[in-house]
Amino acid sequence: MSHATRLSYYVEEYSPNYKPQEINRKALSWLIKNSKDRGFVAVNIPRSLDAVLENVLPDIDIRGLKSRGKTTIESVELVRLTTNKTVPDAGTCPIVAFHPTNRLLNRLDSILNVSALLVVPITLKEIDGWIKKWVAKELKL
Repeated sequence: MSHATRLSYYVEEYSPNYKPQEINRKALSWLIKNSKDRGFVAVNIPRSLDAVLENVLPDIDIRGLKSRGKTTIESVELVRLTTNKTVPDAGTCPIVAFHPTNRLLNRLDSILNVSALLVVPITLKEIDGWIKKWVAKELKL
């Protein structure tokens, strides 16, 4: 799967109508639903997982992602990616990126064989260039 065939999505930025935990929960559900047996959770740094996944995943799974870099939910292995730790090839697995910086997005864009990438921004302005570059579509969760 080349970069050209990767599906690129983003979700609406946080607003009073959308609670971050709900958006994050739905984004993680999207990842699990679209993963065969493995999916990637991308954050800028591991400690960001606490805020992003609080009340979305059990604490033991958040700790597993932070300390071991992986956990298993509904028979899907979730693997952590960060700005400093990515993989060269995603093996046709999807990625969800929570609050990525441009640096993290550039790192994720260099990974081969990503089936789909869903970006959960804090504001759309932060990812405007990425949306245009990849002709990303808004995903209604």
